[in-house]
Amino acid sequence: MDTGIQGAKKIKHFTDLDVWKETHQLVLGIYQITKSFPKQEIYGLTNQIRRSAVSIESNIAEGFNRYHYGENQLLLWMPVVHLESSKAN
Repeated sequence: MDTGIQGAKKIKHFTDLDVWKETHQLVLGIYQITKSFPKQEIYGLTNQIRRSAVSIESNIAEGFNRYHYGENQLLLWMPVVHLESSKAN
């Protein structure tokens, strides 16, 4: 990968972000764990937890692709809100 100042990796795509990589692993883990949830929860708790986790990942990707700093800042904060929502469930 290209390097920039002081040998830092150049971020060309949101999938290059460490935070996205960690969040993606979280999503995969949540899907794995929720497979064992009761079938009657598929449209309730299971769905809510999965959607919340995917939302975190999606907001990071969307925030990366936005140009305006203010929008970027807001969209990068939204995953924190969704993470707290996941914890509440």
